[in-house]
Amino acid sequence: MSGNRFTYSSAPLRRVDCVQFGILSPEEIKNMSVAKIEHAELIDEGTKRPKIGGLHDPRMGTINRNFKCQTCSEGMAECPGHFGHIELAKPVYLNGFLTKVKKILECVCYSCSKLKVDDNNSKFVRARRIRDPKVRLKAVWELAKTKMVCEGGDDIDGEMGEEMEVDEQGIPQPKKKSHGGCGHRQPIFRKEGLGLSVNFKANANDDSQPEGKRTLTPSDAYHILKRISDEDIQAMGLSSEFAPPSG
Repeated sequence: MSGNRFTYSSAPLRRVDCVQFGILSPEEIKNMSVAKIEHAELIDEGTKRPKIGGLHDPRMGTINRNFKCQTCSEGMAECPGHFGHIELAKPVYLNGFLTKVKKILECVCYSCSKLKVDDNNSKFVRARRIRDPKVRLKAVWELAKTKMVCEGGDDIDGEMGEEMEVDEQGIPQPKKKSHGGCGHRQPIFRKEGLGLSVNFKANANDDSQPEGKRTLTPSDAYHILKRISDEDIQAMGLSSEFAPPSG
């Protein structure tokens, strides 16, 4: 300890049972933020004080004992500090999450964002029941990454019970519905430096995407990710907060 004395607090003491880490959604970040940071300047040249909307915005706290925080009105010793936010003009890749983004993209269709596996696969049914989110994502990824076609584009069945199929024991069963994929072929994803690329192999039966390798921009990846349904997000072991906003 530094030996500094803290002011008295009437807040009751509580034992910490657990600590949970997660990713805040853009809406949660904006709601909790006290300032939108729009300027690189630290000090307002006119007032010689921290610039509103700058990196030292006084609403985020104070590092000067002569000034009060403009959010909680406490001094330097008592103010806990508050955070602001910066709105980026375009999506960007965050290096610490690039591997996970690549893994999620390999689980879903490049064209329609649906999971490339469904309940027709018994291994997927078992995988989605795994309680550990990381283990569940890995299990789903192992099943989906090798799927090079988004199955189900032309064979979507009618209502359950209208058609029957025979199982391995010769017993008639209601024919399962397809998950409704678009039928388009899928690329191979590669991590290259701080970005991603996709490579489409030539296919005479599907010209929906030109063959060859090209860069997958952050905007392209964002467009795919934001269309993933909540149901598929949960099936992959991801919380709904991970998905980018639809608007």
